[in-house]
Amino acid sequence: MPELIGIGVGPGDPELLTVKAAKAIQNADTIMCPASSEDRPSIAFSIVSSLIDKSKNQEIIKLIFPMTKDKDILEATWKKNAKIMAEKVLMGKMLSILQ
Repeated sequence: MPELIGIGVGPGDPELLTVKAAKAIQNADTIMCPASSEDRPSIAFSIVSSLIDKSKNQEIIKLIFPMTKDKDILEATWKKNAKIMAEKVLMGKMLSILQ
């Protein structure tokens, strides 16, 4: 059954994640993580990377959220990211979105 779960990564220590958050990350088909640009790492992903079982071949998708005040760019970005998320859910995937 498709599911979308938002996971707050807290103050940056993976040991402070809830058990439920850790399970959601480990059981996800796809993990989506925010980054400010394509060439920048996702800080949220770096916090939880130790929880990811590489043998499961979970899909990792970096969602770009540019650091700008331009409303047109922000609106276009949010729409693009929402479409990516919706497509995965409609495909029946279990998604964990890191925040």
